[in-house]
Amino acid sequence: QTLAMLHPRAIEALAPLLSQIQTKALQQAILGAIGYLAKMDFSSLEKAITSSDADIVRQLILILGHMQGAKPLGILRRLTRHPSDGVRIDALKMILKGDTGGHSGLFNLIEDANPEVRKLFIRHIGGQRDVKYEQRIMDYLGNREYALKDNEHLLACYQVLGRCGSASCLPFLR
Repeated sequence: QTLAMLHPRAIEALAPLLSQIQTKALQQAILGAIGYLAKMDFSSLEKAITSSDADIVRQLILILGHMQGAKPLGILRRLTRHPSDGVRIDALKMILKGDTGGHSGLFNLIEDANPEVRKLFIRHIGGQRDVKYEQRIMDYLGNREYALKDNEHLLACYQVLGRCGSASCLPFLR
């Protein structure tokens, strides 16, 4: 409760403490305070995310996932291009968990350097029929200019097209 009385700019000082604290209860208290303060001044959370190392960013993603609106979603999308595999995975999981339509604009993850990111994204788009994804996957497969020359990846793309596509993709699949 005392932490919540701080000025929102204190987020930038609290975030680095997350990696130094060993007890879960205290980490949860600091995360809760950061979340509360971020609701008053979101820019302080943005600065903390920009200036923190990957381990701290991964913890701050939890806060972003519990926030509503375009700004938290925008940062999560930006974090899907982070150099750290763990940050990209956590950000993508949080976007997909939110089910706010935030997955549009993430098609580039189909060729992410990390196979876990690719599989997570492919599994998600294969989970529902979606005409937009159907067309994007057909375009991707039809161009035959893949950054990844992995047969397993291409097979997964064809399988997901079969799951998310409609009858209109049958001629393409043949």
